[in-house]
Amino acid sequence: MGDADDENSLLKLALNRGWLNCVGIDTNRKPVYAFFHASFQEYFAAKAIDDWHFFLNHVPKNPSQGIYRIFEPQWKQTILLWLGREEENLKQQKQEFIDALVNLKDGCKKVYEYRAYFLAAAGIAEFRDYLRAQEIVTQIVKWTIDSPSSIKEEARSTLQQTDRTKAIAALVQLLQSTTRDDSTRRQAASSLGEIGTGNEIAIAALVQLLQSTTGDEETRWQAASSLGEIIQNDQHRFEVVKTLSSYLQLDDNCYNVIWKCAQNMPYPEFYQAWHQHNVATRTMRSLKKILFTRII
Repeated sequence: MGDADDENSLLKLALNRGWLNCVGIDTNRKPVYAFFHASFQEYFAAKAIDDWHFFLNHVPKNPSQGIYRIFEPQWKQTILLWLGREEENLKQQKQEFIDALVNLKDGCKKVYEYRAYFLAAAGIAEFRDYLRAQEIVTQIVKWTIDSPSSIKEEARSTLQQTDRTKAIAALVQLLQSTTRDDSTRRQAASSLGEIGTGNEIAIAALVQLLQSTTGDEETRWQAASSLGEIIQNDQHRFEVVKTLSSYLQLDDNCYNVIWKCAQNMPYPEFYQAWHQHNVATRTMRSLKKILFTRII
């Protein structure tokens, strides 16, 4: 990078920009530099790697001969940054790398297989052209529902790192399934409360679950709790209040959501939302009356 005394050197430019700082001197009395933030180091490392085998070279029967940086926490951000690189010539490499992650066989009761799969799930948020992305997200969602507690906890954490749109779609599908039990729908509703902030599809699905008469009380409570977490603005609150106000019997769960909306909405807007369905009903009745009169 050149010399710090050279005004035209890359080192001097990096120092002037604040990317690098002098943090001391070594045993030879030469200055030692460090990046201002680890993100710079991770980014430049990702830009320098042109072969995915740098992260993983699996030797099944003799792992000591392989490369397993995918299991070293300090490399995770560099891997994600590498997957996010936009060079067209890396597309096939990234496809092969994620394939290797999801197909890894560790011979150790799948302990490391899970870890590789979770990294792949985080990776598809950066490499959205991966051909089997939906398959990965669907598997992660399944693990949040039915797996040992340690795997379930990591799967829920991974849902917050993977492709959010695909994850929400998979969870909504679980909510609306007629073959799933209340426990499954309850866990799906809980996960939506963690990743569905501001997402209209998630909001609509939870409102629908609240209005449903098929779920048990605990499931409806979870839907209300998650809905309260993900409603983000007055437009969302307006639509939720408008929808729930048309519900003939407001149980405690529905009322709690409406109460929370009222705490964050101006009274005139809340009033308009609350009576919106009444206006629509009166309009339809008037229209029917007019049409009926004309027919007579």
